[in-house]
Amino acid sequence: MIGRGEYVVKGILPISKSLASQKSLNKDPKEGDIHKCVLEKNGDKFVVYFLDDISFGKDSTILISKDKSTNLLYKDEYKIVKKKEYKINKKLIERLISEP
Repeated sequence: MIGRGEYVVKGILPISKSLASQKSLNKDPKEGDIHKCVLEKNGDKFVVYFLDDISFGKDSTILISKDKSTNLLYKDEYKIVKKKEYKINKKLIERLISEP
């Protein structure tokens, strides 16, 4: 369960495309992708999935408007409080590809 309140985005990974294809992209595919994100609130971390396009990046702050019984989020269920630029974490992708 994800409670309502403010959360800081600690990490984002697009999961609609393969890691290999993301590694070779020259632009960030923030539109049309499902994103797996780690959110933090009061030191607790939560994994959520954003099912719509996103317009924020790591270290952004979002406000979830109501308690959620699942970890799936749509655009109308949160507001951006503090926005940081979206960038693919190419180092993380490289590490995930190279680990057995």
